[in-house]
Amino acid sequence: MGKILLYAYTLVFLYDIPKCYGLPVSPKFPLMILWAFCAIAPRLIRGRKILFGMPRSLLLFFLFTFGVSLYQYSLRGSLLSIECLLVYACFVNHFDSRRDEVLPYLKYVVGLLLFSCLWLIGSRVVGEPFSHLRESLYAGHVDRFEAGLFTIIERTGLTFNHFIMGYQIAAGMVLSLFLSFSSKGSARVLWISAVIIFSVGVIYAAQRSVLPAVVLPLLLSSAARRQARLFLGLIFCIISVVFVVKYHPLSDDDAVTIDTRLGDKEDPFARLSWQVAALSVIAQNPLGDILGNLDWERQSQDSGADFSLHEYRPQAVHNSYLGMALLYGWVGGALGGLALWRVCRVMIFPCFHRIRIGAEFDIAREICGLGLLACLVNGLFHNASFFTQEPSSWLLLCVAGAAATMAHRDRAPTANSSAQEEF
Repeated sequence: MGKILLYAYTLVFLYDIPKCYGLPVSPKFPLMILWAFCAIAPRLIRGRKILFGMPRSLLLFFLFTFGVSLYQYSLRGSLLSIECLLVYACFVNHFDSRRDEVLPYLKYVVGLLLFSCLWLIGSRVVGEPFSHLRESLYAGHVDRFEAGLFTIIERTGLTFNHFIMGYQIAAGMVLSLFLSFSSKGSARVLWISAVIIFSVGVIYAAQRSVLPAVVLPLLLSSAARRQARLFLGLIFCIISVVFVVKYHPLSDDDAVTIDTRLGDKEDPFARLSWQVAALSVIAQNPLGDILGNLDWERQSQDSGADFSLHEYRPQAVHNSYLGMALLYGWVGGALGGLALWRVCRVMIFPCFHRIRIGAEFDIAREICGLGLLACLVNGLFHNASFFTQEPSSWLLLCVAGAAATMAHRDRAPTANSSAQEEF
């Protein structure tokens, strides 16, 4: 039962399915509560300790955001912090007794990401019925967002906001690529086919951040394995697919694709000016926007932010980590930075350490850590991350955290234990 609830929750959460069919809330909330009961209640009945395993710095960050939300009378922010803590605990307790299910679950997540990517390609190439079905699915979001009507008519994949497609494609491509390395025969062909489909999705998602998000885990893993030819060859194959689709377009010439975005030379410099301005605004506002008096529009322009390409309408900073510091000030930014470092040290760095020394390593943990790295890199260029519960990032963080917790508990305490796995 717990496995079914986990898979159902993942589908609703990853696709950001809103309230529908007359429900007062999204179906993810009743699914989350039922799954939490199935994951935690059996341990209580058997008298076993409930596991948590979240890095302390990340726990402190969510407790801090919970307190800020209470101060601001923000019910949504308070519930988000509680939801993060509950879901993380559910993942740890669920997989602790089902350790052999981690890899199948990751394959299920890749399947959902692949289906969303295919939906994106179908929407851009064919149009209907993909666009109409998507509008019907996300209509429940319109009453919560002023720009909801504009957002749901976009030709994109299965997500409410189109920019989330960058996270989905980056995570899906990295996970598929490394799954192909650990597979043989027809399974390897399947995962390589998924990589090619995600490569086509890069074209139509038109998000440049996907490129560094995919390449960095490959290069780091290549350096750790000392098998540069294999990884550089695969990167060459992916780039080849991109250029083939570029010069043989499947849609009209006016469509916005990755090549048109890469051809825009002014936009990257404008976005860089926003991030430089954000650093200045953060320095001038130690409390961030906790008291509600941060004027991003005025202070960013005073600090040199260039919004001329957007008719001088202020834009978000397009860096989720700077955005966190703008919102929560110096204390929140410091806690977030420390949490980010601990997440990397506990969930990502051990992957490269074990690869480098040739030690036996859980393939599911390695794949999940590299997928999480891709999402973290993507967050450098967008306004979402696991701090804001971006679906792809958050699911991979929880799975990687569960795997790290199990490895930490199983490892015999020795004086020379790797500090990279300590919480």
